[in-house]
Amino acid sequence: MPPKGHFTLAAAEARTVVMVATGTGLAPFLGQVRTLYRLHEVGVPAGYRVVLMHGCAHADEFGFEAELRAYAKARSDDFDFTYLTTASRADEGHGWSDIHGAGRVNEVFRSLFDLPTDARKPVSLPRDVDKVKLRNLIRAEPAALMVCGNPGMIDHLREPARQLGMTGFMVEEYWKA
Repeated sequence: MPPKGHFTLAAAEARTVVMVATGTGLAPFLGQVRTLYRLHEVGVPAGYRVVLMHGCAHADEFGFEAELRAYAKARSDDFDFTYLTTASRADEGHGWSDIHGAGRVNEVFRSLFDLPTDARKPVSLPRDVDKVKLRNLIRAEPAALMVCGNPGMIDHLREPARQLGMTGFMVEEYWKA
């Protein structure tokens, strides 16, 4: 059955898509990434470069982390997928280590592109992420930004998407007011 709705990779109208999620906002992206991986497994090039940034309060809250890390490890020419996590509360007692970034995902996104961040909330990328390489990967061609999760995160990324000249800013709104 084809996807329903408009929050799809095809609707992003860009080959490079940056997905930013908080908490359970990961859900729509998970299905999309799984589909791309399954296509890769049967030899069908996906045609997309996907960067998935997932933020939670604590590192032990990253759902499907092992699965998504395995997909990222399988990265190839026809499956161009990058995955990173960041915890706003970088607490080792809740599973945080430097394989995760530190800070809110919207602040980490802004920091990646050297855009202003809240100095009171220091951020860092995961230890194995090369900031310049990731930024260049995203900016290699026009990119779209797809966001799902906390409304504050979504609002905080609208202006950076415009400043960066991203071809689209797509929002999946599920939050109850």
